Amino acid sequence: MAIRKELTIEHGFSQEEITEAVKATLEALWGCEEKAPAFFESDIGMTLWSFGTLFTVDLTEAGAIKIASETKLPTALVDFGTNQGNINKFLGALKEKLAASGLAESKAEAFSSAFGAENTQVRDASSRREGFSVILLVAIIAAVLVVIAIACIVIYLAGAIFIGSI
Repeated sequence: MAIRKELTIEHGFSQEEITEAVKATLEALWGCEEKAPAFFESDIGMTLWSFGTLFTVDLTEAGAIKIASETKLPTALVDFGTNQGNINKFLGALKEKLAASGLAESKAEAFSSAFGAENTQVRDASSRREGFSVILLVAIIAAVLVVIAIACIVIYLAGAIFIGSI
């Protein structure tokens, strides 16, 4: 049950233009493998906050970019914003790459609408799971504290009985 963050963006670029820009952006950030035509995967290594992340970009025929960032650790309960940070970092670098290549200037309207809030569909695939995971984590911590409290009481009573019998 890894934590996953997904984002879909419609764009106005040709498949060839966006493929080249996405591939160059991923290579510059984390390196990438082209798993299938128009499907890229980056393996982001461990950080202080994460045991690693799998980052994928799928360029659909319908003119959309599907971006996903997923923690590698299947037992992760929270990702501390790592997945959203990866998506934001990628989008920022992609915008810079498109602007540097002149594509954004020549297609200013397509560029601004592609990354505009009105055309961006954010789907947090893990929002319910994260909420549940946080509740589960709190419940586990509470249960551990109860067990510790009971153990302390038992030890105290055992000590009182032992001292009273001497």
